[in-house]
Amino acid sequence: YISLGNIYFNGEGSIPKNISKGIRFYEKGKAFESLGDIYFNGEEGVPKNILKGLSLYEKGKAFKRLGDIY
Repeated sequence: YISLGNIYFNGEGSIPKNISKGIRFYEKGKAFESLGDIYFNGEEGVPKNILKGLSLYEKGKAFKRLGDIY
């Protein structure tokens, strides 16, 4: 899902840029760091939301720690 998120978020090849579709794929792929960057910095017309960005960074750290346990 993360690769599809990159393709749609950036628009690659014949695929036009589609920010909302890219974000949906990032969410499905649990790309919390990328999502955190998007909201923390307000990238590509997404309204800047520092608290949401920080929350996503924390979620990503927790998710990574879970993966390290297993």
